[in-house]
Amino acid sequence: MTALKYVQSGRTPKIDISAQPAGPGWVRVEVADRGIGIPDADKPHVFESFHRAHTGQSYGGTGLGLAICRRIVDRHGGTITVTDNPGGGSRFSFTLPAALPVAPAAVEVHEYV
Repeated sequence: MTALKYVQSGRTPKIDISAQPAGPGWVRVEVADRGIGIPDADKPHVFESFHRAHTGQSYGGTGLGLAICRRIVDRHGGTITVTDNPGGGSRFSFTLPAALPVAPAAVEVHEYV
């Protein structure tokens, strides 16, 4: 939960999450926060392993969280990006395949007495 971890001292964390279709069979999810934001020079690198924005400040971390997010999205054939969030913070967007509905006949029910 980077959005909760990387917030300015004294500021209340806020996260907005939304999702909408992104073409046939795809969904786009946006996670917007009011955290400290990501400097423009770091945006191309934040999804790389061990890259940390705001080094030298009191914000801890390993630099793996967003790299793991990118790997998950990549393995599902989607995309992930970061931009500035109007009003402060960052806006992460990613696409993933939409879940397919499960047909009732495909669901097995087991009763244990």
